[in-house]
Amino acid sequence: GTFTELTALVHLNLHYNAITSLGTGTFIGLTKLEYMTLSGNGLTVGTGTLNGLTALTTLMMQTAVTTMRTGASIGMGTFSGLTALQELDLGVNALTSVQGALTGLTALQKLWLNGNALTTVPTLTGHTKLLFLNVGSNNITSIGMGTFTGVTA
Repeated sequence: GTFTELTALVHLNLHYNAITSLGTGTFIGLTKLEYMTLSGNGLTVGTGTLNGLTALTTLMMQTAVTTMRTGASIGMGTFSGLTALQELDLGVNALTSVQGALTGLTALQKLWLNGNALTTVPTLTGHTKLLFLNVGSNNITSIGMGTFTGVTA
């Protein structure tokens, strides 16, 4: 990966640049990285982009992704492998769906989905550690039965 030599890095701030793409495995080798912000870029993020970030606890992606601003959704597997992730900010990206993308984020405690184009709250079944959820400023018209099954906060 691009950052392979930075094995002791714990904090990476790439916010408000003009980064448009990050390839699969870009962050391989950053096994101690705990905090990363990609906010304010024009990224295309796909499956595998975030591979190798096993210690990541905070990921800030507010206004980060170009394809999101056109009303796209985040696909399955985008955040797979981020098992230590506790805070995820996907606010202000014009997302229409994140369904399935949050699967496997069992340590997640804080989730920002505000300022998007969601019409329903995504199913958060199994997110037993969730303490904070911001879904304000969306187009939500319904909250489905079972949306919060297993959320004990």
